[in-house]
Amino acid sequence: MKHRIILFAGLFSLTSLSLSLFAQSSRSDIEWITWNNGVYHSEIAISPDSKRIATTVFGLSLNATGQEVRVYSAEEGELDRGGTLEQVIEAPTFKHANNPYAYTSYYRSFGFLSDASLFVSCGNFDSVINRAVIYLVNVDIQSGRSDLFRAVTSSFDPKYSAGLYASVRSDSIYGVKMYENRDFAFAHPYPTTSATPTLIAISTDGSVLALQANSQYMLVNAETREVLGSQDYVGDWQFAYVVGDNRSIAFLGDDHVLKVLNIETGELERRIVSSDLSIPDRISVRCAISPDKNYFAISRPDGTIHVWNLQTGQKLHVYDEYLGVHTALSFTPDNKHLISLTKDGAVISWKSPSRLSGVDERTKYDRYSTTLSSTSTFNSTSHTARFTFTLPERSEVHVGIYNLQGELVGELTEPTLEGGEHSVEWHRSDLPSGAYFYRLSAGSRVGTGRLVVQ
Repeated sequence: MKHRIILFAGLFSLTSLSLSLFAQSSRSDIEWITWNNGVYHSEIAISPDSKRIATTVFGLSLNATGQEVRVYSAEEGELDRGGTLEQVIEAPTFKHANNPYAYTSYYRSFGFLSDASLFVSCGNFDSVINRAVIYLVNVDIQSGRSDLFRAVTSSFDPKYSAGLYASVRSDSIYGVKMYENRDFAFAHPYPTTSATPTLIAISTDGSVLALQANSQYMLVNAETREVLGSQDYVGDWQFAYVVGDNRSIAFLGDDHVLKVLNIETGELERRIVSSDLSIPDRISVRCAISPDKNYFAISRPDGTIHVWNLQTGQKLHVYDEYLGVHTALSFTPDNKHLISLTKDGAVISWKSPSRLSGVDERTKYDRYSTTLSSTSTFNSTSHTARFTFTLPERSEVHVGIYNLQGELVGELTEPTLEGGEHSVEWHRSDLPSGAYFYRLSAGSRVGTGRLVVQ
């Protein structure tokens, strides 16, 4: 049976609310949230000054629908007051495959060259020379104009971090110091009898490369070519990061264990075990390391993001104010913000763990056993929002409505609803037009979504 309940709400005082579904606005984890009209992006780049965010998706043909880069600027120069879409740069402006024999052009990596420009690498295969050719294209954000930065023959698996673009060839390591427009190449340090190494990570400061050949792992200084450490490690992993003082690698595998191995000494420095570190699939799980290498963040299939202190192994916080399938996670260079993208098109700026006080009590138990599916509509004539959802069992239901800065603008509570499909309505005649998001809670089940007011 479908039930329809109508509740009317006026303007609430943020300081007097006791039924808020999460912390009051001044203590909210969300700094701002915006949507990119449902465009599904899965890659993030952040400018060196932390005041611009670029998003895109890799692997599409440059002629494919939706291949673009979106750039978001910070309002008044502050990221935690940002979310404004500054520029949408269409893919054809990046296509510099002037060789008529080159084909299959698509993005392989991207990042900022400065606070005002970024680059995109377009991968091509040249059938004449039978080699991969990658075009590094410089893009001015303000004008959207692009120029060929340089063309390189390289592998199709480059990586980029903090101004360093690098990849591994069959016998050498090739890189470009993007901020300086200077390239380098040197023979990789593995014996000639070993397999061709793979570049698995670049340190967050862009100075150290992590390499793997079979079970042997190395850390190499990209500038001096010095081998900083070499160790054998036997174990499967899905994510790897350079951490500590650039002498260690953090491995996360399918065994829900995060291991930090010192490649210089062979010491296992940290072993963090948690069911929240499991990787049921690579679609709904994303990870990030903060630039200061103090924090490790991972998104979960239920839409939450969990954060650990890598120095102590302590779980610090659970971000749960917007539940969506996260497609990308990245800390800003200044360590103040955690940026996430979701499959429904949300771009979210969260407060970094360094700006949160104390250990979140929610980290001590599994609060979200199941997510709650819900939808929302807004009737501009009656100024009424309707939230529709299905309960598997009898539950108390709470709904909170928030603006894009995470400030609570209204809420409603229904003490008891039986299992089945329900619709609850919330009336607010003075709500400005724009995008909002809501959080619906019923027992251990939580759902979030977008509410558009016209």
